[in-house]
Amino acid sequence: MSEALYRKYRSKTFSDVIGQDHITRTLERSIKNGKLSHAYLFSGPRGVGKTSVARILAHRINNFEYLDDDTNYLDIIELDAASNRKIEDMKQLIDRVWLAPSDGKFKVFIIDEVHMLTRDAFNALLKTLEEPPEYVVFILATTEAHKVPETIVSRTQQFTFRPITRQKIIDRLTMIADTEKIKIDLKAIEFIADYGEGSFRDSISLLDQASNIKNKIALSDLEFIIGSAPREIVNRIIEARDANSIIKMHEVFVEINSNGYSVDSIVNQLIKILKDKLINKNTTAENADIIKTINDLLSISRSNDQLTSLEIALYGSIINKENPDKPQKKLAELSTTDTDATKRSEIKKTKKTVINKPTQDLSIDQNIEFPEVWSKMMDDLRIKHSTLYSIIKLSKMNYEDDRVILSTKFPFHQKSLSENKNKDILNNSLNKFSGKNYKIEVVLNKDTPNEIEEEIKNTVADLDITSISNIFGGAEMVE
Repeated sequence: MSEALYRKYRSKTFSDVIGQDHITRTLERSIKNGKLSHAYLFSGPRGVGKTSVARILAHRINNFEYLDDDTNYLDIIELDAASNRKIEDMKQLIDRVWLAPSDGKFKVFIIDEVHMLTRDAFNALLKTLEEPPEYVVFILATTEAHKVPETIVSRTQQFTFRPITRQKIIDRLTMIADTEKIKIDLKAIEFIADYGEGSFRDSISLLDQASNIKNKIALSDLEFIIGSAPREIVNRIIEARDANSIIKMHEVFVEINSNGYSVDSIVNQLIKILKDKLINKNTTAENADIIKTINDLLSISRSNDQLTSLEIALYGSIINKENPDKPQKKLAELSTTDTDATKRSEIKKTKKTVINKPTQDLSIDQNIEFPEVWSKMMDDLRIKHSTLYSIIKLSKMNYEDDRVILSTKFPFHQKSLSENKNKDILNNSLNKFSGKNYKIEVVLNKDTPNEIEEEIKNTVADLDITSISNIFGGAEMVE
């Protein structure tokens, strides 16, 4: 079995470590001057060298040769706190603290993901950190330093590892590719560096995976591996947004849905492009519009239906550009001056009336016509399930006896409405106002481009500020 590249090229000396010179130089100097701490805390994002530096430090202070990851020394003990987090696990480790080193000068304990320890385990560790034997060195590593108790942190020397710069990752990947005789395009290497987001381990793992595909790795191969949307797709989204064309935006989303592209990759690419555009824009209006779109994109991750939320967010950005005064007018109404107390009071009363609209425990009229039932149900959904409401607004409804047929314009809307949990929401709401159970059917109905664009505009424009906030990733998502 071949050795994984991230293990083969793991740093074995301080000079091998990339992007952490501020740490390796300090540690090198402290070893040279004989000024070691009894406890260190290494914190920073994943894959930037925390564990590697911990192992190098453990070997250096004991004058051990670092051969490979499979070479074990009795005086270097590693513990994964993610799977050994209980007080019983910590007590077993502490029992070994009082055993003198066998081969080296120091007994080194490396505790990875230390933030995962329980409170009792931390308390047990604290006592030992306060009064450790002189031959013991603790190296604690974590990706979430804020979860480590202050009582622990205060008894360590802290080192914060930084994300590795894009160029350093590109340079190292290029060197590894040359050494391993991996043929790869420069754009593909740059894509890998961006994908790693400062984590060298993530970047080299993707290079290792891609090296098994074909003789020469292209950018398209990497996009295929991780399900990333091609840059061409993202560029078309930007072009549709700049052209204020809902039709072009709709066409892109049909392709995104049919190919199953990663929403996260689309959002990340969009944010990067928009940030670059923000730097190059000159007018305040353009900058404000870009900042609002970026904020909307950042909230997509909180959605239970990310594709739909992304779609509506981008439609909304187009409509807001076409009607910039409309949202500003609503916000102005909600922030009147103190001298306009009467108007403010009326707005608050109106808002309260909408929120408290009775939707439960109604006396059901058995002779109520279905259109009225449907209207009440939509009012109910608008308050409680705003994204589901917006999808239905973009659909056509027909009914026949106990059947309700929803014709959707988009395949991904058809998929969302066809989920049993969303059908249950509709049926329960209909039952509440009619006392009857309905069979919900969802079909795909492709309207003309003009009909789609007009309906989207009417739907997004019809949503109030609260509903738009929810669709853009607030507390209420399609359930």
